[in-house]
Amino acid sequence: MRRLVLGSWLGVLGLVSAHPASAQEPPDSSVVQLPDSVVPGVSVVALDSGQVIDTVYTAHPDSVFRALPGLTSGAAAGPESGVTVWDAEDLLGHPALTLLELLIREADLLPFRYGDYGAPEAVLGAGMSGGRVRVFVDGFEEMPLTGGSPDLSRIGLAGIREVRAERGGGELRLHLRSIEPVDPRPLSRIEAGTGDLNTNLFRGTFLHPRALGGTLGLSLERTDAEGRGGREPGSRQALWFRYAAHRGDDSSLSFDLRTRTNEATLDSIPPSVQRRSWVIRARSRLTRDLVGELYTGSSSISSDNDGLTRVEQSQRQHGARLSFERGFGSMAVPDEPPRPPAVPGTADSTVVTPDSAVAMRDSAIAAPDSAAALPDSAVALPDSAVAVPDSAVAMPRDSSAVAEPPDSVATVAIPDSAGVSLANPDSALAPASRVDPAGGGGEDGVGLQRDSLPDGLSGRLWARLESRWMSGADLPARRYDIEAGAEVVGIGGVAVERRSDRWAGPVRESTAAASGLRLWTDPVLGVSLFGAWDSGVRGSRIFEARTLLPEPDTTMTEPEPDPVPDTMPRFYLSDRTALRAGARLRLGPLQLTGVWHRVETDSVLPLDLLGARNGISVPGDEVSGYEVAGRLRLPVGFDGLSLVGSLLDWEAEGVYRPKRRYTGGFDFHNVYKSGSLELWSSLVVQGRDRMLLPQVDPRTGESAELFEVPFQQNWDFWIQVRVLTVRIFIRSENLTLRRQNQDFPGRLLPQTRTVYGVRWTLRN
Repeated sequence: MRRLVLGSWLGVLGLVSAHPASAQEPPDSSVVQLPDSVVPGVSVVALDSGQVIDTVYTAHPDSVFRALPGLTSGAAAGPESGVTVWDAEDLLGHPALTLLELLIREADLLPFRYGDYGAPEAVLGAGMSGGRVRVFVDGFEEMPLTGGSPDLSRIGLAGIREVRAERGGGELRLHLRSIEPVDPRPLSRIEAGTGDLNTNLFRGTFLHPRALGGTLGLSLERTDAEGRGGREPGSRQALWFRYAAHRGDDSSLSFDLRTRTNEATLDSIPPSVQRRSWVIRARSRLTRDLVGELYTGSSSISSDNDGLTRVEQSQRQHGARLSFERGFGSMAVPDEPPRPPAVPGTADSTVVTPDSAVAMRDSAIAAPDSAAALPDSAVALPDSAVAVPDSAVAMPRDSSAVAEPPDSVATVAIPDSAGVSLANPDSALAPASRVDPAGGGGEDGVGLQRDSLPDGLSGRLWARLESRWMSGADLPARRYDIEAGAEVVGIGGVAVERRSDRWAGPVRESTAAASGLRLWTDPVLGVSLFGAWDSGVRGSRIFEARTLLPEPDTTMTEPEPDPVPDTMPRFYLSDRTALRAGARLRLGPLQLTGVWHRVETDSVLPLDLLGARNGISVPGDEVSGYEVAGRLRLPVGFDGLSLVGSLLDWEAEGVYRPKRRYTGGFDFHNVYKSGSLELWSSLVVQGRDRMLLPQVDPRTGESAELFEVPFQQNWDFWIQVRVLTVRIFIRSENLTLRRQNQDFPGRLLPQTRTVYGVRWTLRN
């Protein structure tokens, strides 16, 4: 690289030194190839008067890289669609260090923690119970091998660039996506910190877009602490590795490996538990609108045998995924982007691609001052040559701009577009025709900015079909997920889905199927409406085969004794119908969302987390509730300060359902110094009323009781400052020092903790 930079500067000096001779006999036109340190791959065609007649962009060899073809994510993010997306910048601008900490601020998501780092943890959606949460990592489903719900402590953020939470009435789906190249330069990121309770954290990520003929990614992660009172030390360690080989822009073959080791000093769980998953996937863009994927993989979990609990499970998974997406109206993507005419006398008139546009943009931004001195008859690139607003700049797919410069100076103009932030070195370059319509993140979704609506209807259609075949103890043998939808700009959207599982155990086989429908409107006079319905059966494994629910007798005869021992895993099915309806108001600085919930379920299945396997299945109920969430931008002397809050209130408490769950506080975010300085801060309270958990009475081991977990409240503070690409943060938990915060009976959480650290992103 040093030789390349040195050669570039020698080229500039050669042009400057040759200027007097060339000025004596000026040619009719001159083609100047700018050095790599200014704008790689930009040829500027100029007359001897210095006036630019055209600019031609060619891809520099070092700027060519590939990314996996994207599959459709589904509905755009927003309260109306029930989808929340945290992209790469949201993850870096959030106080969360783990996946559960990312979800904990959502009013309708209820966390369950068995202790500090290293202990099991889970999350439930509004009014849900075991078997109603699913986690996917790049489409591979991370099945709960040790209980009825995924243990989020074994699903880390190492190598993750996007988290998508989809709230269906029947289940909560968490989609995690690994980092992929959005820039021709390798990416390095360091996140490190330390704090109270001997807490230490480290996460290192490296991504090379052109390694060994493909894409190489690696991430290492470790978090450890001494736990409550320094008496429950624990840690989490994670590794992510990916290599992807590409054939052109539309096909790829990749291998992923993820390992996660949890260690905890607790009497009820093994001291060390390791989960390992590997996946081989082949993905291809079959047509312009259709992307397909085939994958095979395996998940396994194992632990040290401490004499209490033996964990040894494995599962094979084979899958096929197919996604369709097509825009119409102004959101339609042309078959071939328009190509500007070749400039006479130029050796190359290749049009810039989005990949090479990133390199041009970053090089121009990184060294605007280095483009200053060229001969008068050639091209001068002053600081203002790249005209960029403070917030964003991007290269459209068909970028070949002709500037109208002054007579004495020729400039190269880079047109504005949405998708790349100068304040944000990690922001991805989005082609101008593929901007999400609702501001939410789609995996590769077509969209349109709503502040420039064209005549006629514009929108997009999408569909997803996913099939999974599994093998493993008390897991669904087959699983199908189908979703289709449409969005029309200025009107709204609709999404329908169908899910089906085939469960098979040593005693019986069953099929569980469910359907869902979501509708939402675009804002009219600042008000948008939405609604959702979901009904059907879902299954869950229950490690302890204790239940208060009678098994259905389909033969109308006296049931035979169950040959399965009481301690063997098994599954149970639960029927649930849920309604969700509401409205969202946008009025100046105020955003307010109101939701009405109605849930009817025949049974409540336990979480069955490792360490809390004495849960039981109990009869369900019917309950209604409402949810209110809002944000008010405060009219103070400085921009960025908002009052935020939310409340989820049920008409009655229930199992895994506190009567109230709330959040509230102040949130601040603003950017200064033309994007070089950024500040986040928040002071937020999170709390809930008492909660009932179904447990087996430890005194008898037979009778069932509902144990009460007391009221909980946390006041948390966080501040982060970004200077260029370095972020420095500090966060404090439970500022009021509440002593009895717990999610499981008797499992007290750390009373307080302060952690400070740094997040540093490098492109080199």
